[in-house]
Amino acid sequence: MFADTAIPKGDYVSPGFQVIRPDRCFPSMIIGDPRTQPWQYLRREIPHNWYVDGRQPYVGFLSRDEAHILYNNALKFAGKPALEIGCWLGWSACHLALAGVELDVIDPMLGREDFLNSVTSSLTMAGVIDRVNLIPGYSPAAVLDLVKTRQSSLSGAEGQWSLIFIDGNHEVPGPLEDAIACAQFAAPDAMILFHDLAAPAVAQGLDYLKSQGWQTMVYQTMQIMGVAWRGNVQPVSHQPDPSISWQLPVHLQHYDVSGLGNFDLEEFKELVNQVQPFTLLSEMRLYSLYTATKQICLGDLPGNFVECGAFKGGASAMMAAVIKRYTQRPRKLFAFDTFAGMPEPTEIDRAQGVAANDTGFGVGTLSAPVAENIGKITQELGVTDIVEIVPGLFADTLPVYREQIGEIALLHADGDWYESTMDIFNNLYDAVVPNGLVQIDDYGHWEGCRAAVHEFERSRNLQFVLEKIDYTGVRFINNPKLVAPPEPELPYEFREINILICPDWQQPETSLQRELSVAIASILAHPQREKIAIFVETQNIDTEDASLLVSGVFMDLLMETELAEEKEPAVNFLGNLNLQQWGSLLSQINYYLPLNPKSSTAKTIEAIKNMTVWQVLS
Repeated sequence: MFADTAIPKGDYVSPGFQVIRPDRCFPSMIIGDPRTQPWQYLRREIPHNWYVDGRQPYVGFLSRDEAHILYNNALKFAGKPALEIGCWLGWSACHLALAGVELDVIDPMLGREDFLNSVTSSLTMAGVIDRVNLIPGYSPAAVLDLVKTRQSSLSGAEGQWSLIFIDGNHEVPGPLEDAIACAQFAAPDAMILFHDLAAPAVAQGLDYLKSQGWQTMVYQTMQIMGVAWRGNVQPVSHQPDPSISWQLPVHLQHYDVSGLGNFDLEEFKELVNQVQPFTLLSEMRLYSLYTATKQICLGDLPGNFVECGAFKGGASAMMAAVIKRYTQRPRKLFAFDTFAGMPEPTEIDRAQGVAANDTGFGVGTLSAPVAENIGKITQELGVTDIVEIVPGLFADTLPVYREQIGEIALLHADGDWYESTMDIFNNLYDAVVPNGLVQIDDYGHWEGCRAAVHEFERSRNLQFVLEKIDYTGVRFINNPKLVAPPEPELPYEFREINILICPDWQQPETSLQRELSVAIASILAHPQREKIAIFVETQNIDTEDASLLVSGVFMDLLMETELAEEKEPAVNFLGNLNLQQWGSLLSQINYYLPLNPKSSTAKTIEAIKNMTVWQVLS
């Protein structure tokens, strides 16, 4: 029925899986833009197609790979009862039913006629509607209601589900409550699958099953799937897309990963025991570097490794050992540090408000002579041939080595201070390959480091999707979001009618006062003058002098007209603005009052020439 099993461009399906393509049953399915979806746990950096329904383009379907994890696991339960919590528009339900299970589907959206009709139509086109029971309702209450209904006519194992897929409410306590309810009614030989484990709340459901003695594992996919099983069943094995440098969120790093051998925790522990005397990094930050290094090598992502702030060399040596064991191409690790102690911090370098030099980790601390530290541990681990040790300040060494380093697959920024972190990003960030990893050691602890990261983001109009490792360490995959440059903030009062005045400040004061008096009088004569704001260009005069002169003209006119104070226009003096600030200002100006046709501002800023001129009545 679904003979076309070719994998579309932008999709991935694990080798060894049986492939189906029920796409024609979902005529409104399109490839969406994940950047339009604000959910914080959407892994936009994974370059797989993100499918959505064109009528509801804000919620994604399972990726092609994820749908096939579901389908291939469900094949093991053909003819047996299954339960799905959360089907959206039926893409996942279709894959489950095509595997031959007898499927109950619970989703509150099925209470809407348009959703119910759409899901029914898709399942009918797929030829599986007869083995799917669509139930509108919220879990876990709807699960309990269904069980009560079944128990009135069924007994024992007949009323239990062998396969359960949980993809419902992703907020606390929803996934945990679903897991607790479903575990009660799972068969002795059963499997429970989860989608969107990238969200910590969803992981609570898998955590619960693990605590109850179920075997567990995660699948590295676009949104990360999880599986728990017990009895005489075994989940399918999955190979993550080798073209991607996969990262596992911290809240999942205690789980086995299908196809990646749990990163061999014994290997990690062995390496940590060797390098621990040569590093100040926490075990979580070391584990993050270990897993990332191994993933990069197994996925054959191009590029060398760079650690800026190597200290005694423990982390560098550990990464080099992993590179040497798993790399599929020649690679080097560059280890940068003064090795003579911390450089001088700046005023912004503080920890919880305390100046760096007052914390015990200031200038001159953390000296680590090469021979008895990084030189020793790299020799012990047998990696001296691939580790390049570079002593000196980053500002001096990074520009010199930039070309020699070439492409970077992993950059570990452990510079502590503001200036050191800026040196790292300014010199090396552009060399980090797409989907490469950047880990920042001091983001949470040192205020200067954090400020430097965000200042660099702003300077490039980028937004890094930072993932927290522990209290201080963060990391991100190099696939940042481009953000529009912020409009410069202007400290002026704008109103409904905004008028720009460019006086000729070089003329005699008497003629200048007369000219300003005529112009301002025409503004005060406006019937809605309280809705007016005046912007006086003061590029060629001291702002205070301009303010005194204009204020004097205003006072004379107000006394003549006896204008109520609340009816006064607002007056702003502009000072020296750059072109970006002028652009922001002029976008809000309605009229231009050209008192000085020779104004350098009016001559150089094109937008002023095309403005509507405020008519001055003489």
